[in-house]
Amino acid sequence: MHELRIRNCHVLHIDPAAGCQIAENQDILIDGAQITAIQLSAVDGSEAPPQAHQTIDGRGMLAIPGLINTHAHAPMVIFRGLAEDVSIEKWFNEYMWPLESNLTPEDVYWGMKLALVEMIEGGVTTVADHYFFMDQAAEAVTEADAGGAGLGRLWRPRLRCAGRHGRLCRPLAWPGRRPHHHLDGAARPLYL
Repeated sequence: MHELRIRNCHVLHIDPAAGCQIAENQDILIDGAQITAIQLSAVDGSEAPPQAHQTIDGRGMLAIPGLINTHAHAPMVIFRGLAEDVSIEKWFNEYMWPLESNLTPEDVYWGMKLALVEMIEGGVTTVADHYFFMDQAAEAVTEADAGGAGLGRLWRPRLRCAGRHGRLCRPLAWPGRRPHHHLDGAARPLYL
């Protein structure tokens, strides 16, 4: 018996040779943090569906690979909306640089936590981030990766973060495909 079955969703397959293809009416079977099978749903009742401890109805949803944010200053989310109606020179010189000169490690930690929640909700599974106090950013990523801050509802989100100068905040080496996003709404895509 599988831990989780996402029933009757569409799956975006990306094949370097054939390009992108959508496989319709698929079941995704998940055990632990590993996708163990993607197979045609038994929608007509002709065969018994795979058994799972938990089943999610995926009708009308598209499962896609996790998204990658290749350039971020994620903790800056705490400054969102500040002085958006000024020139770039004024924004840097009169707002951002003075604010950043007063940042504390705790500010970066909580800014990163907020940014991670937003990224996970948006399907981002990997972020290349560089900012101040990257050890605090790494701590926030590690906690989110372990299901901290209520981020992992059905399974743990698997986050990767490359920090300043290419250092990994949280190196991950998982074989095979991984689920990356919690699923709690019927109108959301499934991020794998």
